[in-house]
Formats: sequence, C-alpha cells, structure tokens
Amino acid sequence: MRAMVYRGPYRVRVEEKDIPPIEHPNDAIVRVTCAAICGSDLHLYHGLIPDTRVGHTFGHEFTGVVERVGPSVENLVPGDRVMVPFNIFCGSCFFCARGLYSNCHNTNPNASAVGGIYGYSHTTGGYDGGQAEYVRVPFADVGPSKIPEWMEEEDAVLLTDACPTGYQGAEMGSIKEATWWWCSGPARSGSSRPSRRGSWARAG
Repeated sequence: MRAMVYRGPYRVRVEEKDIPPIEHPNDAIVRVTCAAICGSDLHLYHGLIPDTRVGHTFGHEFTGVVERVGPSVENLVPGDRVMVPFNIFCGSCFFCARGLYSNCHNTNPNASAVGGIYGYSHTTGGYDGGQAEYVRVPFADVGPSKIPEWMEEEDAVLLTDACPTGYQGAEMGSIKEATWWWCSGPARSGSSRPSRRGSWARAG
C-alpha cells in the first residue's frame, strides 16, 4: 500500500508499505477513503514531537471501509463505512470509565499522561495513521462509528477531530449564542480574501 511517511524534520514522502495485519482479536483493518491533514501534523513535520521515528505514517483524521475484523469484534463487519476518531481508547480503564478517553491507560505503553493517537509518533503509542491506503484500528468495537447512509464522507471526516476539537474550544471559551469574537487569521470570517486586520464574527 501507499502511505505518507516521516523521513526526518521537514521531510515526508509517499512510500510503499505492507498492508497492516490483524494483530489482536479486537482489531479491524480499514481501507481509507478520506483523510485530512491537521495543523498538528505540522508539529511532526517540523520535528517538534519527541520520538517521531523515520518510517512512521502520519494522519489521525480519516474515514474508510472495514476490510477485515478480528474474531472478537462484534459491532463491525466488512463493508461498513466508518469514521475513526483520532484517539485510540479501550473503553474500560479508569480514565475511559470517566469519559477521559485521551488518557486511556491501555493504548500507550510509552506514557502515563496520554493515550494512543493515530499517526502521532511513538510518544503517543507509535500507531501508524490514516494518510495511507489501509490502517489497523485497535479496539474496533469502541472507537469507530458507522457513517449514516445520508452522510457524505467529506462531512464525516470532520467529526474525527476538527469539529469536536473546535466544539471543545468553544465550550472551554464559554462561547454562547450571539457571542462575538475577534478573528485575526489570514482570512476574514466568511471571506476568502486575506485581511491583516481580521474581523468580527458572531456565533449563532
């Protein structure tokens, strides 16, 4: 299969890699149909994330079709369209039981403060990511969600990281209906034209 892999700071390239096998009974192999590039990938690209190893496949935002499942997987079957969240979690440890899935104790043997994340270095477990044709998805009964028939994959992929991250940011910032905030990025809200001054935007 083809995959986007890390070759060192400021160096990534598409390479041929083996299609990942089923390693555990609760694994699924997903054929990627839609993947996104996250701003967080720039931290990897710039060499800022510890233990990013040469050959590691990037990508933690992806959707796909289930190709194979391990013998313990009950909720997915080959052919299911799924969206896969960026973090990998078991669903049953101390943190998962409290809804703190990003701190899962059973998915990252390399740290105690963060769980597993697809395509985000060995600091977060060393799991190859979704900027590839196939991905091994651990704990397949817990993380992936089936994509409804009415939903396009281009929309579903936003639910794997970008949308929930933005929602959490809005929630943490106490943004409510009719709240105004200042947008100071390179483009004005609702416009593709660049603006050095930024603009005001309204929620709701």
